[in-house]
Amino acid sequence: MPIFSFLLFVFVSSFTPGPNNFLAMTYAKQYGLKRSITFCLGVAFGFFIITSLCSFFNIVLINILPLIEFLLKILGVAYMLYLALNILSSKG
Repeated sequence: MPIFSFLLFVFVSSFTPGPNNFLAMTYAKQYGLKRSITFCLGVAFGFFIITSLCSFFNIVLINILPLIEFLLKILGVAYMLYLALNILSSKG
């Protein structure tokens, strides 16, 4: 994954409306801007941790998928055959 695209996604999604932004707005309204800074820093740190974990597991998946690709194809074919047999044997 190109790093620029990932960073652009992180930047844009951190400013889009969501539960964290609405909660920060409510917290700032009730307790003031200075007291809500720690909440906003916590949200930013949590977002950083989540995006870092997603990046790590994407790298792990990129390395593992070629090893299990054939097995996944076999499982996919078996599931498609199972669905086809269920459709053929249905009374409706």
